Amino acid sequence: MITKIQTLPSHVSFISLSQVSASYKNTLHLFSQHSEDPFCTFNFESDINNLAWSSTGQILIVEQTNSFILTYNGVEYVKTLLCSQNIPFTRCSFSNNGEYLVLGDINGQLTVYMLNGAEWTCILEYNIQSQCLQIININEQQCVLACNGVGEVYVINLITQQVFNNQLKERINCVALFKNKLYFGLRNGEIGISQLNTDGSVEEAVYVKGKILREMCSTKQQIVGIDFDNNMYTMEDMKLMDTKALKCQLVEDKIGVVHENGDVRFM
Repeated sequence: MITKIQTLPSHVSFISLSQVSASYKNTLHLFSQHSEDPFCTFNFESDINNLAWSSTGQILIVEQTNSFILTYNGVEYVKTLLCSQNIPFTRCSFSNNGEYLVLGDINGQLTVYMLNGAEWTCILEYNIQSQCLQIININEQQCVLACNGVGEVYVINLITQQVFNNQLKERINCVALFKNKLYFGLRNGEIGISQLNTDGSVEEAVYVKGKILREMCSTKQQIVGIDFDNNMYTMEDMKLMDTKALKCQLVEDKIGVVHENGDVRFM
């Protein structure tokens, strides 16, 4: 069963993540563009929580308490340990075209790394007070956005390391960026919409009636959401689409949708 869809420049077209055996709970397969056989395979001894990839082809793999970087050396991908801790990680993201990466954990600790030559150096640690639920990179403003479990939104300017904070009136299920506006799917079924300014600050949210969504995804042209019954909606007008979806995810400049029957389609 495919649970992750990713694209990588030049070497790999997508990643599939599947459970294989009791000895290794998860195996990561990298598939080349012109073969049905895996380009390479990595085994992990605990559940993989998150994947992220950069425009340079590096892949960030986050287990429960370990994070790894996969780097292509011209022949194969090599796995190296980035960091390890006792508290489980929950979210990760590359930002600013792979120059930075951000990790969030169950206690709300955000750690920002910057690529310095071939090494990743920690440049900022910041606590957002509650479990990190989502991280979104905002390359245009060179910022990264993080949401916690109590409805708070944090935007970190990666250049100045300034942190902006905003409180929504309800807990957040999901968030997406579309046309310099942040769309928040709230647990009460409303949609919060906030303007994102060029310095990373966030305006007070405007709330509209919507659906209780579990995830959202956007490109420069469209934004969609999925509710807990797998119904998909266009977010600008909350129009129901003729699609039953398990997952939606940004794949380059398109939205990859995993349908209930297992098909993967792009829109």
